[in-house]
Amino acid sequence: MSTVTRRRVLTAAAVGMGVTAGAGSSALGVQAIRGGGRPRTGSSLRVDSETLAYFNEVALHEEVRRNPTRLRKWLTNPRIRVNLNPTPADRAFLTSLIAEINSLQSAIVLSQVESGENVDLYFVSTNQFTDCDPHAENGYAAYFVRYDNTRDSYVIDGANVMIASDIEPEARQAAMRQDITQMLGLPNDSDRYNDSAFRLDWPLPTDYSAIDRRLIRLLYDPRLKPGMSIDDVINAVEVVDHL
Repeated sequence: MSTVTRRRVLTAAAVGMGVTAGAGSSALGVQAIRGGGRPRTGSSLRVDSETLAYFNEVALHEEVRRNPTRLRKWLTNPRIRVNLNPTPADRAFLTSLIAEINSLQSAIVLSQVESGENVDLYFVSTNQFTDCDPHAENGYAAYFVRYDNTRDSYVIDGANVMIASDIEPEARQAAMRQDITQMLGLPNDSDRYNDSAFRLDWPLPTDYSAIDRRLIRLLYDPRLKPGMSIDDVINAVEVVDHL
């Protein structure tokens, strides 16, 4: 089962848009979530209301679906094979990005492999995306297709990520950060924070913001399970105004 995400229609400034099959733009605001969740004792999963609202927007909505979706995440380790035309700078950036994501959580371990991959990362011209994956479309700065498990559609077990080799290096690295992170289960773009890697409009930031890091940690906390709704997530955490 595949889910398609277009990313960033290309212009001279490498501007674009993103679409994930079946996503939506609506999201609970901070006020809607504040005070939710059950009080807990011991080692509870404490999440501030601002982070939970953004998590709902980015993880539990997608760019085409109008209705909220459910939580999707990897349960196996993403093994990334690099294909076609990466520059040395592209490879160096990918190595640092993988290390950063691995440092933020311990549930999965991203790695680069030469074989046995479940993620193919392609560096190609924008008019060659469909050669890499038939579900893709040409003319974008980046595009990913996520493959969900055939037995459990809330478990991600593969992806193809296409990055345009004919855009500026900084834009290419920003697109890599966004799409590789999104294929982990944070698929939606947002206009809520200008410094977020999930930012809707260009220029995309070249680093994660503090709230981006919290989203990655939250998604891969073992207490959050594939298939959870936003209500399930709220019931699994202790919501606080501030951490």
